[in-house]
Amino acid sequence: MKALILFLCLFSIVLRTHAYKIAVFASLISNSQVLFNHRVCETLANAGHDVTFIRVTVYETDFTALATPKGVKAHSVNASTGASFERFEAAQSESLFKEYSLFDSQRYTGSGVMFMLETVVKSCENLLQNKEFIEWLRRERFDLAFTHMFEACPIGLIHHVKIPSWVWLNSAPLLDFVASSVGVPLPPSYVPPMVMAVKDSMTFTERLKSFVGHGLLSILYPRTVTRPETAMFRKYIDPNFPDLGELSSKAPLVMVNSDELYDFPRPTLHKVINIGGIGVDFKDARNLSGEFATAAEKAKHLVVFTFGSIVDMTKMPESWKGSWLAAFAEFPDVQFFVRYKSNDLKDRIPENVLLSKWLPQADLLQHPKTRAFITHGGYNGFQETLSAGKPAIVIPFFSDQPRNAELAEKLGFGIKIHKSEVSKDTIVSALREILYNKKCDFYFVFIFR
Repeated sequence: MKALILFLCLFSIVLRTHAYKIAVFASLISNSQVLFNHRVCETLANAGHDVTFIRVTVYETDFTALATPKGVKAHSVNASTGASFERFEAAQSESLFKEYSLFDSQRYTGSGVMFMLETVVKSCENLLQNKEFIEWLRRERFDLAFTHMFEACPIGLIHHVKIPSWVWLNSAPLLDFVASSVGVPLPPSYVPPMVMAVKDSMTFTERLKSFVGHGLLSILYPRTVTRPETAMFRKYIDPNFPDLGELSSKAPLVMVNSDELYDFPRPTLHKVINIGGIGVDFKDARNLSGEFATAAEKAKHLVVFTFGSIVDMTKMPESWKGSWLAAFAEFPDVQFFVRYKSNDLKDRIPENVLLSKWLPQADLLQHPKTRAFITHGGYNGFQETLSAGKPAIVIPFFSDQPRNAELAEKLGFGIKIHKSEVSKDTIVSALREILYNKKCDFYFVFIFR
């Protein structure tokens, strides 16, 4: 009888759970993409699932500085092509600070983005020749897999080893080729290509560019990714392997790092789920320490300035560097924290500027004195800005960044500076608007808090 009572007591406190064995594929192409995938892994693990983060090495560069989240297993597989991330950065630097039209081939073929896609596709060939990894993947018998938006190779592997279901992850707003693949309508009259720097209300000329741009982009992805990778699967796996474009179109679920509350209106499908801000939680933001704490203590306001992990600020034109420093000197009661990897400015910086190769970005954004975030508009930083409730000055460069800058302006929590307009005057004007105009504060108070 006592044993029965004990059993009933124990049974009453047991929660019924459904834990799945989940694989999260990610090619290590940048710290920002690794960070997003870590947040997805951590969220799944916290829900009780058995999560394995499959780290596919693409470059020779090591991205292990970001520790795998607690409770998540990591499985590393080397598919490196021998290319270095530094080469990618160099390729980016050739185009980032120049201006190209939507139809200029240099916007695509001369940029680091194309270098990255070519490297990822080459790494797929190395991955498919790794029979040991493929057999390990088969033996693990995963219930579900997540794969990243930029490539189709994991989609083919998921099909090959017969993982029952999978999710297509977008670390940015819904990418055009993902939308097109799964059947989400892309009306060019109000849904422009993600690389266009326009809002959803467009002029006739902008709509025409949108129409042509969607046509060009619908050709680009199959030519650069799915067709070459399909050929690799037919060479190394099975001569009759299905077309990766066809497999992509059958994605059971698409998860998008966005939210209806702060995105442009667009058509959608029931299989497209918004997970904007996943893993962005400032409850555990720590107090500043060292030189950051000392500088913050003396200042009336703080401003955080970084262009992320891909845009190398040391490659800025000299005119830009001089403009930023001169503009910052106009605000002596504001402390500027700048992520900058070189020492070439150390003899020129004003007293209210702190340069550092690394910033405690989350802690700085959450600091009560922080008044603004100067950013390139990458989506991780975009989400952190929104979560921290801080207005932004956005200088977009490529990919979804121009779109994000337009969105910040439309929603009223950001000011865009086009890269062709960067000067002391435009920077000072934007800073004054952000620091002393309460309109952005009004937006965050009534929309996000």
